[in-house]
Amino acid sequence: MTVSAQSAVIFDFKPNCISENLGFINLTSDETEPSDPQDSKINPSLQLALAKLEQDARNKGADAVIINSVSHHRTNDGKKSKQRTKLKAQAFKMCADDVSLSSIAAPYNAKGYQVLRYSYEISYNPDDFKTKSAHNLAKSIILPKEDISIVTGVYGVELGSHITDTVQKLGPPSIEISLNDNQVLYGYGRELWFTFNNETLSHVTSKQNILNAAGLNILGFRPGFDDTLWKVDGLAQQKSDITTVKSTITSSFVQKTKNELLISSGNKNLTLNFEEFDSTDSFNKQLLLTHFTLANTSPHLLNSPQLLTQQQKSWLFDKLSPTKPEKFTLNELKQHIPFPHKVNIASDDGTWWLLGNHILIKFEQQVAKQVKISESLFVDSNEQSFLSSINSLEIPLSKAEMLIQFSEAIDNFDIVDVETTEYTIQAKYDSYEDDGVLYELEISYF
Repeated sequence: MTVSAQSAVIFDFKPNCISENLGFINLTSDETEPSDPQDSKINPSLQLALAKLEQDARNKGADAVIINSVSHHRTNDGKKSKQRTKLKAQAFKMCADDVSLSSIAAPYNAKGYQVLRYSYEISYNPDDFKTKSAHNLAKSIILPKEDISIVTGVYGVELGSHITDTVQKLGPPSIEISLNDNQVLYGYGRELWFTFNNETLSHVTSKQNILNAAGLNILGFRPGFDDTLWKVDGLAQQKSDITTVKSTITSSFVQKTKNELLISSGNKNLTLNFEEFDSTDSFNKQLLLTHFTLANTSPHLLNSPQLLTQQQKSWLFDKLSPTKPEKFTLNELKQHIPFPHKVNIASDDGTWWLLGNHILIKFEQQVAKQVKISESLFVDSNEQSFLSSINSLEIPLSKAEMLIQFSEAIDNFDIVDVETTEYTIQAKYDSYEDDGVLYELEISYF
């Protein structure tokens, strides 16, 4: 890709050729939030910071700028909310004979977002995200009522809400899945899924078609979501029969099909889905409320998850190779792979980064310490991705070959353990036999 001298100086990708590094630009901007709810998705302090950055960069004589960090803090004095944005960027002069941009993404794009979202702090308890794990932070949240309503939204979160408002009410999501076209999917527990377009809530549902069973199993149990039955209009509980729901809810509805009720208001639709179950006291089938979807009336297209490019895979596997590992930080990862998915609350209560559809990495003090590679965690994916990753790491697929390749290997029935001074490997196989085939690999780095 190429740029011209008249182009905006803030770029999404790093320049291929730099003639002079002009140093860092640090700035802060403060703005009062818009009073008009329709403008709530606009962050005026961020817009001001970007305008200042472009001007400061031009004053330095720069023709290229990449944003290294953006933090956003919201405060409320009881009368009005205030937004403060802190921004750090690096200014360059590009080579006169090469003004092209590389394929390495800047940590933050030209709009000030870390690909799909910028970093933020929630003002109800400053620095919580720095000092507490997502698991402990989630436990400290007092959740709203589990009501589903076309008026008040889902758990009190309405369509059009900003992503930070959602986190403030519900705590950190169990999982963040970066989608194509500036969408992100937040999962709370295993049955509540919030879709944001450009950080604005556009769709909430109790069903999803991205994670498969293995993908759902990596999520930790989430009290308040996984153990709670939601209620339509605060009255008709999930798993109620359709007759009870129709006679209980206060909203006007239309029965679209035998298994579906539709509640509409303005540009919003709330769809209630019912499934047939055997009755416990008769031979008749029961139609029970199982799912809901709250969305705008405009067509909703849930985009596919972001996957890895071949270049990103090559960079990653060079770092992960157990026989010649290279230490790398989370910041380095984000520079090369700017759209990782994130499991905030995994089944081990820890936080893992999900790369592509089957590679999980855990960081400690910003340094990669553990990686798990398994079959795909997504529904629609390439079945060969696991095999390709194992081959890239030069790990044999069969148990017998593993025992031969690693002299430190210990045969533990359907598991082979390898321990060295630099790393450990745990390889899991589908049988105890020597021809057992690898289905999961875990590497820990010292």
